Parts: sequence; structure tokens; C-alpha cells
Amino acid sequence: MRSKNSRALDHDEAAHLAAVKLLPCGCCERPAPSDAHHIVQGDHFTAIPLCHDGCHQGTHGIHGDQAEFRIRHLTEGRILNATIRKLMYGTAREEKRTHRSALSSSKIVPRAA
Repeated sequence: MRSKNSRALDHDEAAHLAAVKLLPCGCCERPAPSDAHHIVQGDHFTAIPLCHDGCHQGTHGIHGDQAEFRIRHLTEGRILNATIRKLMYGTAREEKRTHRSALSSSKIVPRAA
């Protein structure tokens, strides 16, 4: 949810956040849809996928006592790294091929495997 003073998302930011929300939770791996948690408010490309009731807004989530993250030895930075990897390269070989062909026409070109 955007705050009332934040600027509107541009096309690339909106597309990125939509892709993040389609990933499983970066903490507990609960299936999508996920919330896009912003590590830094307004920096949309540093959003990570977190399940709403558990790892994001829940009592033990990132906006709670953060117990889920401590138990799993996770940080926002480690989840961001995994998020970028999943968005760039997918998780299965078939997803990698599909994602690479989609990216070949974009500005982002993944490195060879």
C-alpha cells in the first residue's frame, strides 16, 4: 500500500512489484500471492515477497518481533538476493529458458549458465 505522499509507480516499477508478488514467500516459502515488502520505503526494486499473515504483517513477521527471520537465519538482504535470482533465472531449468527468452528482448540480459 502506498502512503499518501508517495509518487505514482512508473511502468517498470509496477511490473517489478507485480512479479515479486507472484513469488512464494521469501522467508517460509508459502505459495504466492505474496506481499511486496519494501526494504527501503519508496525503493520499489528492493521489494521482497513475504506472506501477508505470517512473515510480513504477522506477530512474528518483519513488522512484528521478527522471530520467523531469526529462526530461519534470514535477513532482508539475503531474501532480496534470492528474489533477484528467482526473477532473473527462475527456479527450474524450463523456467530459466522461458525467462531468458523473454529477457532477451528487454534491457536486462542474464549471464550464461
